[in-house]
Amino acid sequence: MITEERPNHHMRRLLLLNRNHIGDALFTLPAIAALRAALPQTVIVNATPRALAPLFSTNRHINRVWERDSLTFGNEIRFMTRVRRAHFDGVILFPTSSTLFGIYSLLSGAGIRVGFDNPPVRPYLTHRVPVREDRHHADDTLELVRSILPVTGSFAMELPIDEEWERAWNPILNGVIPHRERPVIGLNPGSTMARKCWPADRWAALARETWREGFQPVLFGGPCDREIVDQVLSLCPELPSLHNRLTLPGLAVALRHCSAFVSGDTGPMHLSVAVGTPVVALHGPTDPNRTGPYGGRSVAIHHPETPAMDAIGVQEVLGAVNRMAVPDPDTSKTQTPV
Repeated sequence: MITEERPNHHMRRLLLLNRNHIGDALFTLPAIAALRAALPQTVIVNATPRALAPLFSTNRHINRVWERDSLTFGNEIRFMTRVRRAHFDGVILFPTSSTLFGIYSLLSGAGIRVGFDNPPVRPYLTHRVPVREDRHHADDTLELVRSILPVTGSFAMELPIDEEWERAWNPILNGVIPHRERPVIGLNPGSTMARKCWPADRWAALARETWREGFQPVLFGGPCDREIVDQVLSLCPELPSLHNRLTLPGLAVALRHCSAFVSGDTGPMHLSVAVGTPVVALHGPTDPNRTGPYGGRSVAIHHPETPAMDAIGVQEVLGAVNRMAVPDPDTSKTQTPV
């Protein structure tokens, strides 16, 4: 670890410059919990893209959430001014490399500026932590905290569900998901990277098999997942689908209603862990030791000797689903509707 001595004074105000993607942002939750444990009186401000603000709005460890608008010159000037006027004592940069965030930290006037030891941000930092390939990304963020505070123990990646989210989304979910007497298995076939997607025909086969095992499979997906979702639905036209119907709070509520969630290495997979739903994570080209489910009741399926998604078989995924979510033995196993 490359760092100055740990600060021995109390930080009154601390700014967290958070990440831009769902999974990456969720990886900072254990670090935020550790900060609150070490700094119970500090005002912690978390700056995050507006779209990700719900990930932090229910977090009891954060005093304020600053929503960052889209990257335009005017927005960045306004944000820099806001940071400068807030008189922070410390800033933590969670992105692994961002020159812009480095500039924010310097302009804050904070005497403690912590981040990863990468060239784009190195000149702006007082405390630098190497990125290591042998630990989970969430543990990387925890190491940022440990570089300035005597933090010990483990901290969970948890996202509390707001009661208003439940009230708003439960009626919608009840209207989409039939057979609520069956344990719901969420199936999330999409990814922003095609090489992280399991083949559509295997998702369809898994949907049929989970139904036969006494579960209710439900398809998930965001706006970018249209192609593979359409492929799965062409093979299982009666499969209930929540594709592109959920906001981020709605997704959190829907995941909480699942008995298990099957997904590639995606933001929704990590969100499922955070809300406490068991996860079956499918890893091909990515290493689950770095980006797999962080804690919780989960299993990561990965064949490092053949790091491709088509190396994963339907039956091994079904077996993992059965271990993660136990169906009601009295549930009827009538003819499959998918």
